[in-house]
Amino acid sequence: MLKVIAGIYPIKSGKVHVSGKIAAIIEMGIGFEPDMTGRENIELALVYNGIIDQYTKILEEEIIEFSELGEKIDWPLKTYSSGMLSRLAFSISIMQDPEILLLDEVFAAGDQHFLNKALVRMKDKFFSSPISVLVSHQHELIREICNRCVYLENGRIIDDGKPDIILAKYEAIDV
Repeated sequence: MLKVIAGIYPIKSGKVHVSGKIAAIIEMGIGFEPDMTGRENIELALVYNGIIDQYTKILEEEIIEFSELGEKIDWPLKTYSSGMLSRLAFSISIMQDPEILLLDEVFAAGDQHFLNKALVRMKDKFFSSPISVLVSHQHELIREICNRCVYLENGRIIDDGKPDIILAKYEAIDV
């Protein structure tokens, strides 16, 4: 569903109308070039996201600082571990200032320190974006930050309402 909203996947039926600048933290690292450095991929990612006009050296340094990659930012991406790649991709994505924020549970790589830091930043961005959509199986996270919950099964809406009510229905089903 997030990929349809983000315009990554075409819809098969129905209509999708999106009005606003989107930041999609879905599949991080899509479009990265392995032979280019992390620094070069920052700029490339901004081009792919249609926000190259927001590029500044200050933004670049904020991304590098948040990623904690240090001098490794100038290494080719093909030398990065999956954790390093996740750090860079998440750091680029989370520095965007969208009107619509689409979040998937995709930043599961990295050490516990970075995961905690990423979760705090994700929550800050979630609450500061006018519209935020989160896909998650973390029920406590959903209860903590969501004011509406849509239960989907095979791309179809099963139920829609307050998180506690929808999650109780989901938890009652023998999954």
